Amino acid sequence: YRDLINCEESLDQAKQDNVNNEAPSSHTVKQLSDQVQALQNQGKMKEAMLEEMGFTLNDAKKEIQSWKVKAESLVEKVNFRSRRDVLKQYGPGPHYVQIALSQEETILLKMAPLDLMSHTIHIFMNLIQEKMYVGGTFLLAR
Repeated sequence: YRDLINCEESLDQAKQDNVNNEAPSSHTVKQLSDQVQALQNQGKMKEAMLEEMGFTLNDAKKEIQSWKVKAESLVEKVNFRSRRDVLKQYGPGPHYVQIALSQEETILLKMAPLDLMSHTIHIFMNLIQEKMYVGGTFLLAR
């Protein structure tokens, strides 16, 4: 745009010189007019590209929002079903799991509230019930 403004100013000056009988060549006026026209066309093309990019960006934002809504809906459904299954299989809680480390040693784990981690609790409790941890190793992170 700066080039366009400079060109327009030069064209205006040349026209003014012509009015003041300082007679710039018609060739100079023609060149400046052509440059102004070319720069205006470039500006219009850039504006069109920016407008198109804006629409593309808006479309992308709408699609991202649509996927977020779908993902949130899926998470809600999984949590609802997991909560329902835990309540049906194990009751309302609080839920505890006792792990025998040896004949004498056990660990009692209290599960997080069902509202916070219903799917995780559901999966963990099912794995315990299916004895998937029997003979396994637990690593404690400190």
